[in-house]
Amino acid sequence: MDDIQKVQGEINAYRQILTNTDYLAIKYAEGELSESEYHDTKVKRRECRDRIHELEDYLKWYDYANKKKGN
Repeated sequence: MDDIQKVQGEINAYRQILTNTDYLAIKYAEGELSESEYHDTKVKRRECRDRIHELEDYLKWYDYANKKKGN
């Protein structure tokens, strides 16, 4: 169960990064930041979303595996 809590904590940390950089995405969308100014943030946000998806897939697999075992 510690592994699941660790994974959920990691997901929450990545979501917090996304939340903390939302204002930059909005500024970019509204034309207040150039592509070069936003580039690093854009890459980091993509990495966060990708990692969240990987971790969520792991949790789905874990849940499925435990249900199959009867836990």
